Amino acid sequence: MHSIRWYYSTWFIVSLFAFWFLIIPLLIGLILVKKQKEIINSFYAEWKINKSAEFEDYKEQLIKEFNDKRDDLLSKEEKLLDSINHFKFEQENERKLFYFEREKERESIKEEYRKQKNKLQEEITFEKRRIITLGLLYQLKIVTLQKEIKAKEEQNSFLDKKIKRKHKQLKRLKRFYEQIKQKVLVLNDEILYQSFGLYDLRYDLETSEEYKEMLYKVRQTQKDAVKYDQATDYSVTWRLDDNLRKGEAMNRRNIKMTIRSFNNECDAIIHKVKFNNVEVAEKKIRTAREQLNKLNEYNSIVITDYYLDLKLEELYLVYEYALKVQEEKEEQKRLKELLREERKAQEELNQRLKIIQKDEQHFLNALRNYQRQLENVKEGYRYNLEKEIAKLQGQLRELQEEKEQLDYRLHHAKAGYVYIISNIGSFGENIFKIGMTRRLEPLDRVKELGDASVPFTFDIHAMIFSKDAPQLERSLHNAFQDKRVNKVNNRKEFFNVKLEEIKQVVYKNHNDVVEFIKVAEAREYRETCMIEKDEKAGSLMSSQ
Repeated sequence: MHSIRWYYSTWFIVSLFAFWFLIIPLLIGLILVKKQKEIINSFYAEWKINKSAEFEDYKEQLIKEFNDKRDDLLSKEEKLLDSINHFKFEQENERKLFYFEREKERESIKEEYRKQKNKLQEEITFEKRRIITLGLLYQLKIVTLQKEIKAKEEQNSFLDKKIKRKHKQLKRLKRFYEQIKQKVLVLNDEILYQSFGLYDLRYDLETSEEYKEMLYKVRQTQKDAVKYDQATDYSVTWRLDDNLRKGEAMNRRNIKMTIRSFNNECDAIIHKVKFNNVEVAEKKIRTAREQLNKLNEYNSIVITDYYLDLKLEELYLVYEYALKVQEEKEEQKRLKELLREERKAQEELNQRLKIIQKDEQHFLNALRNYQRQLENVKEGYRYNLEKEIAKLQGQLRELQEEKEQLDYRLHHAKAGYVYIISNIGSFGENIFKIGMTRRLEPLDRVKELGDASVPFTFDIHAMIFSKDAPQLERSLHNAFQDKRVNKVNNRKEFFNVKLEEIKQVVYKNHNDVVEFIKVAEAREYRETCMIEKDEKAGSLMSSQ
């Protein structure tokens, strides 16, 4: 029997039926089922013919074997008869001389003949029985196959009936699909994220408290609209049991139910509003209103445009309020970080100033001691003392200069360092972080940025001391505003820019000579790349 092609297999046809709602797979499945049935019927017919022919061939083979054995036995019998005749002839010739011996030999030959004949007869009987048994077995197999074919035919008829039922079910589902198609507003997240645009603020208030206050007013206006019958338009001529008062009571209950349903729908939608579904949320609110108006068509109750606008106003106020709260949290986080950095800088400056004052006092004490010794020292030791005094005076001058710088930085909060750093292993080429620190040791701030949150440490390209570091940082940020990596959160101070462009802006806004390191060392990253290269080469050699 030939094998059925894969697209006629049952699993493939069932998988097509699983996508019945796409119609085309269903039609293809029906065609394949019909074709499968034809192929199976042809296969069964061919198999039946082949098995019948095979049985006939086997029967002819058995008959041929039986005839061959019979001929062989007949030839043996002829030979035995010839030998008997020969012995008879010899017996006649030598009967007188060897009568007794020949008689015995003849009897033995007859006995052997009987044995051989009986043995052959038994073999023939056994072969006849075996042929009959095989015939019965093949007849039983044929009956079984006929039953299987009949069962398959019944199964195919059952499948035909099932396909007809599926056709009817498909028609019903098509009608149901056409009915609900207009009501579906659920969008695929993938399409939604690709299609949403930038949101333009409708109110753009200064603080979250203003949004909160305005949101309270809008909700209060909604309550007033419900209270003064501005939320719905309705008919006042309803009668129940020919009673106008009962009709009015029933109408008020229907209005209350309608407003409550609309409010619940809107609350659920507004509660889930996010940056990527504001427009969809508005469509859902409008659709909810249309559906409720349609359901209350015979009750003559309609949710007004005024009340709908109030709900939409609440939707956008809630969304913008959440944005403003997040923005204020980000700003507070930024201010806290600045205060923390400022506090660290002040602590370092004060600590260093105390050390300088302590060292200055030690040097002054030592200088006064040397000067007293200089008054009474002999001429031979004066030179060494004067040399030590000059050395202490030089150290005091250096301490005084550092003290003046620290005093200046303590009393001028804008003095600090602007750093330009990169991290090739983490962010790639031409991505630079431009930030500011007032720390006494600006390298400590760079080390903090290269902690466990990034896989590799930062490399310094420039460390610029400025009397007005915030202004220099701001000028650099403004110059590369369009090249920010994160264009939403300005706290992320990463820019996709070349180092030469940064140098030009620095030289333009900073008069001092600044040294730039063009090529980042990126030691850990480059060593990691070499290790990966060696591992790939080793795996390639082992595979070969």
